[in-house]
Amino acid sequence: MTGKNRQTLHDALEAELAPVRLSASRKAAILAAAGEARSARRGGRPWRVGLTAAALCAALVMTAVAASPSLREALAHMLGGFEPYAQEVEGVAATDQGIRLRVVRALADENGGTVYLEAEDLTGDRLSGESVLGGNSCLAYDSQSRTALFAETFRAVEMDLGLVDGEKTMNLEYSWLLPAVKNVGQTPLPWKLVTGERLDTLTLAAEDCQWGSSAPRAENTVLAPEQTPAELDTGLLSLSSMGFDDTGSFHIQLHLADGVNPNWYGGLYTTCPEIVWDLEQIPELHTVFTQDGVTYYDICFVELTAERFGQFRIRDLLGTVVVGEPIEGSWTLSFPLELLPSRTVALEEELNGQIVEQLTISATSVKKQARFADQAHKTVLGYPLTVYLTDGSMVTAPYEDSGRTWTRTGESIVWPLPWAIDPAEVVGIAIGQWYLPINPDDTAGPGHWLEELPAQEPPSD
Repeated sequence: MTGKNRQTLHDALEAELAPVRLSASRKAAILAAAGEARSARRGGRPWRVGLTAAALCAALVMTAVAASPSLREALAHMLGGFEPYAQEVEGVAATDQGIRLRVVRALADENGGTVYLEAEDLTGDRLSGESVLGGNSCLAYDSQSRTALFAETFRAVEMDLGLVDGEKTMNLEYSWLLPAVKNVGQTPLPWKLVTGERLDTLTLAAEDCQWGSSAPRAENTVLAPEQTPAELDTGLLSLSSMGFDDTGSFHIQLHLADGVNPNWYGGLYTTCPEIVWDLEQIPELHTVFTQDGVTYYDICFVELTAERFGQFRIRDLLGTVVVGEPIEGSWTLSFPLELLPSRTVALEEELNGQIVEQLTISATSVKKQARFADQAHKTVLGYPLTVYLTDGSMVTAPYEDSGRTWTRTGESIVWPLPWAIDPAEVVGIAIGQWYLPINPDDTAGPGHWLEELPAQEPPSD
């Protein structure tokens, strides 16, 4: 970018920013960011989108005119250098049970991606910074607008299974939203309360129990509540009863605080029992029931019996619980998904028992596809990946098991990149210490072990 062009953009942004109330430091930051965005690729526009002064100003100033802190600022911070590549989605929303879900941004390529959604409570204050939407934890919460920000991350395999249809339409469906999910933490149990005495028990029919970690049985043996009550280091629950039932099996029973629901997400469990005899498995029976308006969570350790009193110990309680009434409904969101363009590189390189056949490079990820050299000996190329660019810079991405898929004949691995790149400027890829030069004609090789950094073109002015 020439000095003249940079000054032209600077002057245009100055004009666009004139009507907006900004501090001097905020205004300087926006102008500096604009310069960085335009310098992202030497010799012209950024690779994916060229922003006019007005459009760039709108994108950078959108947080300045909103309440601070805001979800827009939070999202911009999360996207970081990927923000110019993220698709803006407008007019895609669904409302049920007084909750409006709307899609705001998407960042995806053919290897997968992330959709960002907002959930707004139209009727009250049921949401929080600890809300969970369909298994996705809240990223940020704005109490003023009663709106929570979520992210739905997906992989290529989920896209192929129908999340994205043949028309490149993303189809999201949700059926529940939890007001708050809280971690019980590692809560010590008052083991000194345990004696070898048998405690009073109750036998409950299936219809008298709630669904715990498993379906209620026809008959469910639990301790009678409040026989060894004690406070625990959490306000979410307390100890109700702990000891042996009338058949000799050991129980830990918890008194849940008002509004606490253990059945929807995660559940309650303990650290592994410490025993002094050989036992391959320690089966547990979890039973949830209500008595006199109080909800109890009873865990029975069938193989820990009174005859073994003094030979075992359980130190801590763990798990998560839901606070507040779960919101069940139906929300369906569909929108055209814009996939980032990618660069496909063909090759035939042997590495660690695999023949690497293709690399797919986008602004946000790199995917390797390979066949096994010998299908009887399947290997894993689970190494960090480094991308080398024309200006001499490097981007390294760690290997993650979640990015690997395999079949009988081969393996694919996707490495999400920590920040955006221009695929056209990639001159080399290293899988571990095996370096593959990328040629201008989108071929690669021959590869070699990387003993020193590859030579790069000197950066141009």
